[in-house]
Amino acid sequence: MIIRDNLEQTQDDFSPGDVRAFDQESVRFGTDPDCDCPVSGGSDNPPRIWFRIDRMADARHWQVIPPVDDDTQVFVNTEKTPLTSPRNLISGDTLRVGHVTFRFQRGRSSVPLKRKKDYFSISAKVALACIFSLELGLVFWLPQKLRDSKLLARSVMSQRVMRELDDLRRKSRRPPETAAASALPGLTKALVAREVDSLSHYVRDQQNNLTTEQWRGLYADLAPLNRLLNHADSGHVGAPLPAFNDQAAITAILKKHHDKQ
Repeated sequence: MIIRDNLEQTQDDFSPGDVRAFDQESVRFGTDPDCDCPVSGGSDNPPRIWFRIDRMADARHWQVIPPVDDDTQVFVNTEKTPLTSPRNLISGDTLRVGHVTFRFQRGRSSVPLKRKKDYFSISAKVALACIFSLELGLVFWLPQKLRDSKLLARSVMSQRVMRELDDLRRKSRRPPETAAASALPGLTKALVAREVDSLSHYVRDQQNNLTTEQWRGLYADLAPLNRLLNHADSGHVGAPLPAFNDQAAITAILKKHHDKQ
């Protein structure tokens, strides 16, 4: 409620008026000392209750109750007829009693709004802090993750090469099934065994210095050796040599010599 004394202030100025807030269900206004909102009216105004403002049953609206005695006249807004019965009020209505004007203003709950504002402010700050923490963690985590992935890939490829070398070593030392028919499968396996031993020594000496791509290259180089061993075991190493026909060769040489003469 904003109270203005019209004898001391201009008619249209409510800003410097006396502002009073109430949270009761019923508020009494007047010059009576027992009023919830006593207004000093001077010695010429005897103590009395001017009007009462009550909260309605729906708890959302208010109404003004006029005084019982006929000496006090209450005017609402710019009306010329005094109030004689209860009347609903809306925020911004004015009540006039003599030279005192009251403006009824429904107060908004500032505390919940402030709390709501603080809640969003704190939430925004927490969200920004979380985002910053995630980005900071990503800066340190991503390079480590990439490095771990590279190390894992290198470790996997090195294990594949080691396992393949062991398999080739065992296969190269096992005699071929076609050894009795031809010596070529046995020679092939011996050559492959020497190559596998050479690669094994190289890997053992350089395994800490080899990159993932070099391990992949070594693994690819072992595939042809494995195919040679499979061909040796199946007897399909090279084509058989034709028999040497010495009589045909001698005949061809003599014929050529005779033709020149």
